[in-house]
Amino acid sequence: MYISEYDAFGPWVYEIDDKHPMPQNFRTHIDLATNAKMMIKIPVNEDRRKMRPEMILYDQVVCVYDNRLMLYRYVNGKIEVKQIDYAGIEAIETDMSLLKGIVRFYTTTGIYSFGYNTVSEEVISKLMALLRARISTPVENPPLPCRTSEDDLTYFTMEIWKRIKKQDKNIQIVAYQPEMAISHAHQNLFMKIVGKFFSSLLPDALFMQNTRELVVISRAGKIGYSTNNHYNYSLSYFPLDQICSIKKESMHRYKNIVKITIETGRNISLFYVDKSNSEFEFINQLPLRAVPL
Repeated sequence: MYISEYDAFGPWVYEIDDKHPMPQNFRTHIDLATNAKMMIKIPVNEDRRKMRPEMILYDQVVCVYDNRLMLYRYVNGKIEVKQIDYAGIEAIETDMSLLKGIVRFYTTTGIYSFGYNTVSEEVISKLMALLRARISTPVENPPLPCRTSEDDLTYFTMEIWKRIKKQDKNIQIVAYQPEMAISHAHQNLFMKIVGKFFSSLLPDALFMQNTRELVVISRAGKIGYSTNNHYNYSLSYFPLDQICSIKKESMHRYKNIVKITIETGRNISLFYVDKSNSEFEFINQLPLRAVPL
């Protein structure tokens, strides 16, 4: 059953099909006859009460093909087009902050992204599964050090883990960093005063692996002062055959924190863990991509 764009309009991301057709402003730019595996349309970030049927209701379209990803964006009356070949994608990240979601593609030519409302997380998860299957390949005999205990995971992280495990039966936990207090190497008077009212915390992080990827759940995204009310998190997917280097480095600012640096060629991702957390020795067993001299 066909539903008009205006009647269907809201914060939702729709998969383009017979029920939810291609937006009018994109139809002359996207060949519907081309066999796309999935196409989605993303609404403009406006209140429905302000919109009218004759207005532009969707300003982004994302198309997944067998060998490439196409991003279309409507800007000032023109359609901007970006083609991303799967061979050039080094990592993917979804970042969620309550209702605001962002998908980022870390590629050999730069970082590209699109935003969405997290009420449509189910559609985005389907899109991500299609992309992940196309940008990664199984690594022969990868080490799978398995962490059997889940009892110390926070409730929030546990719920995300359950959802991931339901979608991927082969994924396993390899390391967990619980939320912890931070010890500063040097504290000035201001930091000591602030520390009386707020705890300086390292958010928790969960590292997982299957035969194709290293996957990381990172809470709140950064070290900082917190009142334990952070609900933001990111999911990062690193194809194993794209990881060139992964290492731990000391941090002069903190006594008990080390920095984990994941390099995938052009791009570098940073995570922070307890210096004494032995679970992160797994990084010494990961198969790394050979980098040409």
